[in-house]
Amino acid sequence: MSNKTGLVWLKERMDELGYKNLDTVAFEIGTHRGNLWRYFNHDNIPNMGLLPAMCDVLASNPTEILRALKILGPRQTV
Repeated sequence: MSNKTGLVWLKERMDELGYKNLDTVAFEIGTHRGNLWRYFNHDNIPNMGLLPAMCDVLASNPTEILRALKILGPRQTV
């Protein structure tokens, strides 16, 4: 589990999974690239209806994604 959050976490996760650009990830999640960027830049909080798709596409569990989004703190779990 990483202590990294935000765009740093997202970029590393994308690299690990072989994604080349944010457009592809956003499309697979079912949102727009700009929205995804704002979520991981901590400008906006995503609709929690996107969480299952985020988990699937980013191959992560809900706790890890919510920590990356700074919705949960480092010691909090779902």
